[in-house]
Amino acid sequence: MGRLKDPNKPSESLIQSIKDAVSRVNSTLNNYEANYVSATRTSDIVDKESCDSLQDFIEIRFNRECLNVPELKEAVESSNGHLFICKELINEDPATRRFDQALVTLISEDDIESEVNKIISKRSGTYLSIEQFRSLYPELISQLTESLRHGMRLAKSVLKGCDKFRFNSVKKKIKLTNFDNKKL
Repeated sequence: MGRLKDPNKPSESLIQSIKDAVSRVNSTLNNYEANYVSATRTSDIVDKESCDSLQDFIEIRFNRECLNVPELKEAVESSNGHLFICKELINEDPATRRFDQALVTLISEDDIESEVNKIISKRSGTYLSIEQFRSLYPELISQLTESLRHGMRLAKSVLKGCDKFRFNSVKKKIKLTNFDNKKL
């Protein structure tokens, strides 16, 4: 007899798709070079973003690779590639582009304002301060905020509470766990 599927956990195919996304991220680590490499969060090649750190690179690439996860594609597109945040790299070695663990989490309500500020800062460059941009474009700020919330809600319904991940920097035998260190 087969195991009963737990309705409160993501499907095995979703878990495997996320592992595949992590593998693709890890296979591009050699492309990273601080303040030199740019990457895209979505399939829009025009919307490249400079990677200031290995942590930025992993966040951008993880969001981009989640577009290839059918269950998460709409959520990533809705959030303009700002669905997941790389909170920390443990034992990061930028010279070898390796780390022991990446801690990645689904954007939360608490993260939305800082993520909007990050988007503004990247888009406005040095021409406008965040405050000036907010005062000039309040409708854009409102749209950005709502698109992040919409993406977050879509992803939460698919991930079923499993919205925080840890993974290592190897391409094969990826250890994907949630923050409770339960293997997925």
